[in-house]
Amino acid sequence: MLARTPYTLILLRTAQAQADENARRQRLQAAKVKANPPRPLNRQRFRALVDRTAAILKAGYPTLFAHEGACRHGLRSSLCLQGWSWTDADFNAAAIVAAALNQVGVMRPTWQQGQLEYADETVERMHCLHCHRPVSIGENGRPRKYCSDECLNSYHSKMNSRYGFERSRAEYLAACAADRAKKAIGERDCERCGKRFRQGSYKDRTYCSDECANAVRSEATRRHDDRACLQCGTMFRPRYASAKFCGRACMSVSFSETTRRPAKACEHCGGSFHPSHMNEKFCSKACRYQAATKRPEKPCEQCGTMFKPKFNVKDGENRFCSRDCQGLARRKEMPEQTCPTCSTIFRAASASEARVYCSPACRPVPLQPRPCAHCGDEFRPRSRGNGVVGLYCSRECSITARRAQVADAPPLAPDELEPLARASAFRCDEM
Repeated sequence: MLARTPYTLILLRTAQAQADENARRQRLQAAKVKANPPRPLNRQRFRALVDRTAAILKAGYPTLFAHEGACRHGLRSSLCLQGWSWTDADFNAAAIVAAALNQVGVMRPTWQQGQLEYADETVERMHCLHCHRPVSIGENGRPRKYCSDECLNSYHSKMNSRYGFERSRAEYLAACAADRAKKAIGERDCERCGKRFRQGSYKDRTYCSDECANAVRSEATRRHDDRACLQCGTMFRPRYASAKFCGRACMSVSFSETTRRPAKACEHCGGSFHPSHMNEKFCSKACRYQAATKRPEKPCEQCGTMFKPKFNVKDGENRFCSRDCQGLARRKEMPEQTCPTCSTIFRAASASEARVYCSPACRPVPLQPRPCAHCGDEFRPRSRGNGVVGLYCSRECSITARRAQVADAPPLAPDELEPLARASAFRCDEM
């Protein structure tokens, strides 16, 4: 483990700064867009320019970097005058200067080494930057820069005054007075309310606010005289000749009074109210709720049992004590039907119920499979409800069998043909 000495701190900071500089150069190189390669210089010409540039850089004072910018500028200008593009000329000038610096044998300092307090932080880390007194070790394990807050504020004030970041109190007060004098220029009185205001950048401004300007504009553009509202009697300025009310609230109240329905008595409390529709029976929700929950008992229309009816908005009060009584009453209203199996007379439960038989027992049982009378294939016949059972498996077999019976039948007698001839003539006359 290295000992914490000023020499080791210098080595560690130099190594870290060099590593940061190498990482920065690698990032810049990776971020460059791969475009067309720049135009290169001849090798002999490049070497000659590098030697001449190195000789110029060696004469730099106080450092060898004193003439770096001038050399790069002169090389770039010369190449541009010879017909090179600015990009190619700048690339070659930078390459020549970098090769010359490498030939001279100098190392470019890092950003951290170029700061004002770099020497103090490395060589004299144990002294204050302002008063140069010994400083203590901070909480992060490093020596502090300043021995106290007074030295910190004094050092910052000195840096600010050196670089023009701070001004005296006299300069501050003079600047405030100049601002107030600038703001006082262009003040005038409002032409409507007489209030003092500043015009600012609008030199033709004559009113202090938008309210005064809108009020003057509305008075100038007024077309109709003030009139009284028909509902509340307030004087207002109409925008149209047909305006009768000062606002929407008065207009709504007036229309509701003229178009509302006549008063009627509430069925629960007997109070008078104006209904909103013709079927309204109660003056409020409370009366409607009390009327629905406190109704007297009444007999069921089907069985005669006394029950407490409930109120239904659609149908009114309930007429039956239960759903069973309601179903029996509706069933009485349905037409009578005759069962085709047992000839029993019955009624359907509702109009939507399509019943043919009085009970499931009267429904025909599916017949057993039997062979077709024409083709012999086995099929399950269906009953027609009147005791007739099908003999054929399909309509094709039925038609084919009937045609065969007609072909094998003997010819008809003359007295049998005469009715058929009359029926054919009657059909032709109809057509």
